[in-house]
Amino acid sequence: MNNSQDRINKQNQWSDRNGTRFAQSISMAYSLDVEHTPEKKFTSYLFGSLVNISQQGLCFRAKGNFQSQSMISLYLKLSSSVGGIKMLGKIIWTKPEENEQTRVGVRFIGSLPPEWRKLVQEVPEKKVIPPYKFDK
Repeated sequence: MNNSQDRINKQNQWSDRNGTRFAQSISMAYSLDVEHTPEKKFTSYLFGSLVNISQQGLCFRAKGNFQSQSMISLYLKLSSSVGGIKMLGKIIWTKPEENEQTRVGVRFIGSLPPEWRKLVQEVPEKKVIPPYKFDK
């Protein structure tokens, strides 16, 4: 097999991994502090930059160190909407990038609300982002 065929086969392998991901105008924030206790009134969130989102999870970029297999609390808000949603997730992978940034892959625990699932499915005019490829 030639190099271009190898590349196509790898792209097909990764595109089948968890479905199509779409670029969205979504604001996101995260917190690694997911424990809820009666004396704790609220959780502070830090902003991240959403890379892509699917029905199963998302990828974002932020400053800091993230541990694979850690729990993470996410707050997602459409730029055009008033309210947002909170989701719980598990960090599946991380990749350090330039300027102390880290790319973080998160799998949702639970499902996106129906209106968000519909949004992720019906975005033909949006740019499709290929799934992240791990270096092996």
